Amino acid sequence: MKKLFLVPGIGGSQLIDESHGTDFNMPPPRSIWNPSHLDYRFEFKPVNLLHDWVFFADLFQLPKSTPLTEGLPAKLKYTTAIAQWPDPKQSVDHTASVIVVPYDFRRPNAESADWLDKVVKAYAGSDDEVTILAHSMGGLVATYWFAALGGWEHCNRLITLGTPFGGAPKALEWLIRHSGLLLRWPNLQKTLHGWPSMYELLPCYSMVEHMLEGKPTWIKPVEIPVAEEPFLGFYDNAQKGYAFHTSLDEALRNVPEEQLHNRLAIMGTHHSTTSSAYLENGNFTFFDTSPLWSDVEVTNLLGGDGTVPLYAADPLFADSHTRELVPGVRHAALWSKSALGAAYGFFTPMKTAYRGSEKDTSAYHVDMVVPEEIRVGEPVNVRVTIHSDDTLPSGIPATLFVGLPHAVDQSIPLERVDGEPEYRGVFTPEKAGVVTIGTTISVNQCQYSDKFDIPVLDDEELE
Repeated sequence: MKKLFLVPGIGGSQLIDESHGTDFNMPPPRSIWNPSHLDYRFEFKPVNLLHDWVFFADLFQLPKSTPLTEGLPAKLKYTTAIAQWPDPKQSVDHTASVIVVPYDFRRPNAESADWLDKVVKAYAGSDDEVTILAHSMGGLVATYWFAALGGWEHCNRLITLGTPFGGAPKALEWLIRHSGLLLRWPNLQKTLHGWPSMYELLPCYSMVEHMLEGKPTWIKPVEIPVAEEPFLGFYDNAQKGYAFHTSLDEALRNVPEEQLHNRLAIMGTHHSTTSSAYLENGNFTFFDTSPLWSDVEVTNLLGGDGTVPLYAADPLFADSHTRELVPGVRHAALWSKSALGAAYGFFTPMKTAYRGSEKDTSAYHVDMVVPEEIRVGEPVNVRVTIHSDDTLPSGIPATLFVGLPHAVDQSIPLERVDGEPEYRGVFTPEKAGVVTIGTTISVNQCQYSDKFDIPVLDDEELE
């Protein structure tokens, strides 16, 4: 029997504190107002995939996960089960073909991998065909299970979506920077400092340009000197996070080569993505340009999925048969869009089984950039860049669609920058809430678009 196990990324599981009745799956914006309830000192029980959007800014813009178990066609005749913490054997439905694996995403990934191992052994027999479908950090959990815990012996297919195999500079940025949303929710930063999983998301390659005695040197986050550590405890925790990646790489090297081809990494591209940092005298500045030691022209062009740079999402020992690029798809959308395609392929025999959404062969990809902090009553500048191997024809209109909280949606024409494949526009939100921002261009009777949601802040409410 085929068994599909769904493993979400960081923040993608619904957590409940049974002793105090605290539920992480709260409607926005409450989750962002009170992030301290997820302090690592508190015990939580993972009970399901996240049911709704929760905003902790870019790294934590989390999509509904439940459509993965609700959006598949009924004709596929599948049944769903949710692994029950802490003992998945206590209520096993052996007829289930889709098994949801929520976990406490604050904890070390190795511990979450142990939990995944228990779930797979509880639900899958020796004759069952096991496929793991994992998003973002969930891919690190699943890969550790695959390599370090012997999961490769039972796994027919491991599919990861936007997994930061090399870490994500965005994680470093959110652990240390003191601007934007973190100025308004200092408890969020303090909360993240206590999560072991956050340090296992730190890049394990040199992406920080460090000025040492007047000379620039590229270093890894784990190599940041103790004297310049951004907060107390960073250095020690970064060492532990780096050790996780070292052990994962060593485990992968011991997996039989033929089993490594059972993996598929699906990665989003063509979005501006935090990729490097500059450190001088303890002060950090972050950039969406690639480290100078990399193939800058290529990596800057392809960017990433908005959260994970493309080169950081490339798994160890990958080749053309074990990776797939999905242009124009953002990090969160990989879970809600590409995952459905992969899940459908799991159930239906077809040549492209197990791949993500149908490969985008279009010539144009849209990348929309907005400020990460939007405030009530202040103009918001939007920049839209069109990536293409072809020259963008002149006279191509672009429109900005804005779904404002408690207001009539707006449609705003964008102005093209002379001679550049770039458009700009401005809108002003009048009320707090969640704003949906989207843009669409039409070229040769085909439409290309980008869209995401971002919270609108009201200083009076926050105070």
